[in-house]
Amino acid sequence: MTAKSYTSLCWALPLLLVAPAALAQDTPRELRDLVGARAAGGERQLEDRGFVWISTQTGSDRKWSYWWRQSDALCITVQTYDGRYASVVDSPAVDCERAQGGDHETSAQIDEVINLICYGEGSRLSNRVSTGYEWDWREHRYHRSTRSELTQQQFDEAITLQFHGSDGRIRLAGKLVPPIHSGGTNGWWTLTDVAITHDKIKGRYRLNGLNKPKLEIDRLTGHIKVEGMNSFSGTCDSIDSGKRRF
Repeated sequence: MTAKSYTSLCWALPLLLVAPAALAQDTPRELRDLVGARAAGGERQLEDRGFVWISTQTGSDRKWSYWWRQSDALCITVQTYDGRYASVVDSPAVDCERAQGGDHETSAQIDEVINLICYGEGSRLSNRVSTGYEWDWREHRYHRSTRSELTQQQFDEAITLQFHGSDGRIRLAGKLVPPIHSGGTNGWWTLTDVAITHDKIKGRYRLNGLNKPKLEIDRLTGHIKVEGMNSFSGTCDSIDSGKRRF
């Protein structure tokens, strides 16, 4: 074997060894232009193309992030190295926390148990009675009078939430419970229309026929917002110690 042939073989062997691995996971044709792109710009491109970020794993010198597109149930893994997309490849649906086929979340998510306590500030309609004097034009003198008016009353409060998959309940305290209410058991109200995703929790509950507040929680920041006749805004933390925020 000539020196030239030996050199050519040395260059070829690494390519032959890498080729099977490269073929095992293909870059979707529509995403090939993102390989080599800066990570910040790549994220915007993925969002523009219908992908939603799911999670990220960090290694010693690179990161692997998982993205999901609901329209065609496509999960991809993006490897970032030195601030750029080193690879973009197809991945199994379970990597994006979806069951195979993409129509449902994994059983681990369905059975997820979340216990939260949320502190914040609320407001409610309150009847305020005030007294004063009004001028009587017929008698040409002032008369003492009493008037009643509706106002928004501010207060600090805490609420507790429990979720088990699609089931949930909320425990209200003090001024968040209106004088006229129904359906509660020992301070707990059942949540309906519960929807738990990777970054949001939504639901609603019924205090009475006219008062049916809805709530939304941002799982990334912990911020909670309750909208109804009695509103509430605050921050939630997990009651279960040793776990992620929730």
